[in-house]
Amino acid sequence: MSLPLVTVLMPVFNSEKNLKEAIESILNQSYTNFIFLIINDGSTDLSEAIIRSYQDERIRYVKNTENIQLIATLNKGIELINTKYIARMDADDIAHPERLEKQISFLEKNPDCIVCGSYYQFIGQSEQIIHLPILNDQIKFQLLYFNSFCHPSTVIRTSVFQENNIKFNKEYKHAEDYFLWTELALKGEFYNIPEVLLYYRKHDSQISQIFQNHQQDIELTIQANYLNKLTGLKLENQNILATLQFLHFGNKEISSSKLLEAFTFLFDINCSLFIFEDKFLR
Repeated sequence: MSLPLVTVLMPVFNSEKNLKEAIESILNQSYTNFIFLIINDGSTDLSEAIIRSYQDERIRYVKNTENIQLIATLNKGIELINTKYIARMDADDIAHPERLEKQISFLEKNPDCIVCGSYYQFIGQSEQIIHLPILNDQIKFQLLYFNSFCHPSTVIRTSVFQENNIKFNKEYKHAEDYFLWTELALKGEFYNIPEVLLYYRKHDSQISQIFQNHQQDIELTIQANYLNKLTGLKLENQNILATLQFLHFGNKEISSSKLLEAFTFLFDINCSLFIFEDKFLR
């Protein structure tokens, strides 16, 4: 076989309940030529025994001597990877059997694309299908008010980390992936395959459920920073922040006049800088 193009990066911490399903969904991919880097972040349950029970030569197992948490583990993984692509996977999710095949095929045919995600479907408490924005301009515009990728469904070009000295940032804990996409937005094209390629387990003990209010505060900061980055301006206009709050939280207390002023401001900036297609702002 030729050298693998992709490494699947999966951090694990006390994930014994669903770990077998996650591992086997990767090992049973239709696209078979990959490295499966599993990093055990100091688990105290049966996770290590489950990982070691697999003899597949594609698995590379790394064990942290202590729990250094998700962001540090992801950055450690990035440093260990030298394949062309990094596919993210979480230890309680399930990958569609053709996930890697479809994403690698798309990225190989579209060299300007640096992040490729997909639709995803909840499993567990809900079976809702999430239809994310598909095209580059749609994704980048909607990053202004929500995270337009499902992190464990993404495949990323390794070079964007290496060439831009970009890593996951611990200052944006619990929204580190959202911040990463805004950092990468000016580095290349984005795309979401309009098919469910990941089954995302939703449960009450998830970080996103426990730290929901904290996430919202961080997300607002990310959105404001992203807008500044896109425009090259230091925007301190409270109406802009109010607009972002409205888009994200549905804040009905903001007056229509302030919203109109804020949207007009955004529209005028866009007319000068041509950041987004007008139709998205309209």
